[in-house]
Amino acid sequence: MTESFNAFVVKVREKPVFTLLEWIRRKTMTRFQQRYEKAVALATPIPSKARERINRNQKEGRKLLCFRGSDHLFEVNDSKNYVVNLQEMSCQCREWQISGVPCKHALCCMTHIRDDPTRFVHPLLTRDFYVKSYSKTINPAPDESKWPAVDHPVVCPREDIEKQRGRKPKKIKRELDEQPAKKRSVHCTCTICHQIGHNSRTCGKKQSTTNEGGLHQNSI
Repeated sequence: MTESFNAFVVKVREKPVFTLLEWIRRKTMTRFQQRYEKAVALATPIPSKARERINRNQKEGRKLLCFRGSDHLFEVNDSKNYVVNLQEMSCQCREWQISGVPCKHALCCMTHIRDDPTRFVHPLLTRDFYVKSYSKTINPAPDESKWPAVDHPVVCPREDIEKQRGRKPKKIKRELDEQPAKKRSVHCTCTICHQIGHNSRTCGKKQSTTNEGGLHQNSI
């Protein structure tokens, strides 16, 4: 969540606190409305992300062996046995419980009994809850000059804090187990041999030409 928030405010994180908060409010307000319009426009009760996951897991589940033990209990063989309980919407691999979308073992059972997989998707991942999540409105705010006066003390910055010298650091401090930032890949083209990956200073063709010229002069 912290990494996502840092990426969210990366353009305005050096702004004053008030400007930063107003930017977050406006950005959140417009994003909520965009998500709400997208949710209302959905033509199916299951959003596209969940539908894609169902199709992928269903394709993998067709390769597995399914053995029915009761109305809702199944045993699925996938290098080792997994017990699937359709009534409790659970599988021993725990992917179904974590994601809310039936795993490949559960979809193997549903295909075996020809049941609709969309019935077993967690309600929080359906269109109705998607609409409900973004149905609330974040009201637009007028200009600061139009705000009502409130009887609160004015909060001022501390005067005993000395401003440190130098430019403020902009690089994100990464954790010890976090991977370093990826360097931008830039391809340079040599102007001598027109090959990609080196420039004219390190070109082998230029060096060979120079050596041949030096040998020719020495022989003369």
